[in-house]
Amino acid sequence: MSHNNKHKIFIMKDSGQTLGVDGKQLNVLKLRHPKTELSASFLLNSASNEILEVQSFEDNQRSWLLGSCIEPDGQIYICTPFDPLFVVLSCIRKRSKYAEQLDQLLVNHDFPDVARLASVVDTSRLLQIAERKGGDDVEAYKYNEDRTLTWLERRTRRLAAVLEAKRLHGTSGKADNFVKVTKADVEKEVYLKFAWGITSEYLPSDLSAALRQRLKLPEEKLKAREPASAQPAAKKARKGEPVAPLEDYSLQSTGKKTVATPQNAKQKALAKSAVGTKSIMSFFSKK
Repeated sequence: MSHNNKHKIFIMKDSGQTLGVDGKQLNVLKLRHPKTELSASFLLNSASNEILEVQSFEDNQRSWLLGSCIEPDGQIYICTPFDPLFVVLSCIRKRSKYAEQLDQLLVNHDFPDVARLASVVDTSRLLQIAERKGGDDVEAYKYNEDRTLTWLERRTRRLAAVLEAKRLHGTSGKADNFVKVTKADVEKEVYLKFAWGITSEYLPSDLSAALRQRLKLPEEKLKAREPASAQPAAKKARKGEPVAPLEDYSLQSTGKKTVATPQNAKQKALAKSAVGTKSIMSFFSKK
């Protein structure tokens, strides 16, 4: 078998077409991610004007068997449909003080591929996030937050309805394949919150918070710390007191009780006469 061929594994929805990359149906785009603002990879299907988001998953302990070839790189690319209006929204918010034409809004020297979205996004869709200024020959657009939140709310509620129909709530490790989840088990708010979280993956933090308020979702409360026990099992040492073990482990226990041996009259007399006298070892100590 050959080990030298380099393959990349892409998983995407079957469109019924033979797709190619660069110069054919599929074109690779490098765009600024609308949430992280970092470089992200996308595919443009020039035949359908559909945008696909590309996410990679790596596993160094995996390989692929492709015909007579072994591909040691276990990396896989998942391509999912993506709404380019999220990228346009990110661009138009940065220039919210001015009304500009779409081709002017989609100008970024660091990410020149963003200009290609002008032919993908229908101008009528821009009215969902912006208001039109000027005459018919100008077609300038300016960011409108109320329209944007209305569009995001409608989109999020539709997504929540789909999640509820498929019983996907993301609140526990339950899988419908193993545990039957009834509609009564999960409230509608849980699905709406899950849908808000998915939508927020493509929104900056301030717009995500505004959408939460628009959906009237409660704020998440931080869990209070569990109070420490007032008195532990072992007695606490006071400040300044020497810390000593509760038991003297240097004394070996035999497991038997020590019984004092009674003294006779002679032993008692010797003990009485020894009171006040020094031990013989004291004469040999250093002075």
